[in-house]
Amino acid sequence: ALSVALGAVSWVSGEEKGTVLADGPVRFAPVGLGGRAYFGADDGYFYCVDALDGRLVWKFRAAPSSRKVLGNDRLISVWPIRGGAVLGDGKIHFTAGVWPFEGGFLYSLDVGKSVDEPDYVATTLPELVPQGYLVQSGNTLLIPGGRAPVTGYDIEKREFIKYDYRVRQLTNYHVSASGQWFFHGDRVFDLSLI
Repeated sequence: ALSVALGAVSWVSGEEKGTVLADGPVRFAPVGLGGRAYFGADDGYFYCVDALDGRLVWKFRAAPSSRKVLGNDRLISVWPIRGGAVLGDGKIHFTAGVWPFEGGFLYSLDVGKSVDEPDYVATTLPELVPQGYLVQSGNTLLIPGGRAPVTGYDIEKREFIKYDYRVRQLTNYHVSASGQWFFHGDRVFDLSLI
């Protein structure tokens, strides 16, 4: 399997301080909290790295098994991390899995405390294909799905929200939100109306 290295570099000297290897591509930028960087990879694992020295603090297997498949000419997990992580209220949310017939999962990891392994909640995704960075707006997670409308998830009620709007059949996983306003690519929606 192709390994991808991520590490910490000194801002002063440019010297590499440490490296962590993932057994697959890292497709989304890490998120940071409390001196740690968090990211997922196509190997089905979610990683926590010390941002100062680059050492691995822990890695969490989000894939329910170690099964592999060819994806983009690489050997990857059947459940790659393709729903980029979002940080909110001391929790990191991300998704694993891209093939609905294999199942997918939404994870919420509690990393607000300085612990060596995260507490987590896993929720099975309805038939959707996560593609892109998740977005949190209040108590709602927005899960982009490429050509499909975004799927919402109410964090408090633990319920999925189906939004009904048309997409232009263009793959667009660029999603953002501010309050009730939701932006999908070049389109703007009022979350209370869709």
